[in-house]
Amino acid sequence: ARPASWLRQAARSLARGAPGGMAPHHPPPMERGKDERLGGEPGVEVLHLTEDRITFMLNNVDISVANSLRRVMLAEVPTMAIDLVEVKENTSVLHDEFIAHRLGLIPLRSEMAAQFNYARDCTCDDSCPRCSVKFTLDVKCEEAHRRNITSKDLVSEHPDVVPIDADGLGDDLGGIVIVKMGRGQELRIEAIARKGIGKEHAKFNPVGTVAMCADGAIDLNHDALSTLPLDKIYEFVNTPTDDPPGNCPAKVLLYNDISKAIQVNEQAVDEEKARDINFFDKMAYFAEWWNDFNQLKDKTAPELIRIRDRPDRFIYSVESTGVMPPALIAKVAIDVLREKVNQLQREVAKGVEDAMDGHGYAMAM
Repeated sequence: ARPASWLRQAARSLARGAPGGMAPHHPPPMERGKDERLGGEPGVEVLHLTEDRITFMLNNVDISVANSLRRVMLAEVPTMAIDLVEVKENTSVLHDEFIAHRLGLIPLRSEMAAQFNYARDCTCDDSCPRCSVKFTLDVKCEEAHRRNITSKDLVSEHPDVVPIDADGLGDDLGGIVIVKMGRGQELRIEAIARKGIGKEHAKFNPVGTVAMCADGAIDLNHDALSTLPLDKIYEFVNTPTDDPPGNCPAKVLLYNDISKAIQVNEQAVDEEKARDINFFDKMAYFAEWWNDFNQLKDKTAPELIRIRDRPDRFIYSVESTGVMPPALIAKVAIDVLREKVNQLQREVAKGVEDAMDGHGYAMAM
């Protein structure tokens, strides 16, 4: 799929943009339930993708890089939002400032945000098509009953920077309500949308939530499991999902009647990770319950199952507000993070070079 290709290319470029600074930290090797991908360039695997949500895995990075990507998606992906409002006429029940605030929080399509300048960087005096998009709202309630003024009443001068419901989707909801007006009331507004990031104001935030957790692995102690009675083995692998606390998602653990051994169903694990980012947290409770059960009579009894983190693999669940496709949010965030790392590298190199020159040394960078 194209979004998956975008993310893989962006992740690889992130590694190339920071030579020597992306190497993951790896603890001493442990007994593993599934082969781990240690070393190599960062990579992305898309686990699940819908119109407003993406679940993906980032491989071969340190937790500092993984958390930086999460923070960039929250606060530094540029989007468009209404920033300036001039009220020409307002006889509605809401005062001007209230309406201006509501207009600013209407999500605008921002796939084209990269083509606009930040207002602070633009060469124009006030606003121009290179850094802003003009919106107008001119409505008057002439009906006998109350009328809802919504985001669908906003008129944009740019065909690609419009409210997220302007394409006709969600007609049953009628758009985002700005104000409710009675007969004879009027509202005329001119507004300017600009490019910004979530650090500046929440209205520029492209995501509703960004959740991140470390990937995990399931290790089974086959020697200890072989000592369980057969009825307990079947209970171990077939515990219903709605039977806490010893619950295990269906078909994650399988009993092989031929080899008389319990196996981890990796395909089911991958499906559960894509469906629920907290899958390994639930498995940790499952492991704790069964290990406690096994140690009821003998506190020195070994663990039956262990859930451990994989320190260089991280799962993300990203929910878009609708201003951009979720895969594009992840890609732009990787690009932003790469540029920040490159900028840091340039500044450090310049600082070291200046220091060396000041002491009469020459240094090849």
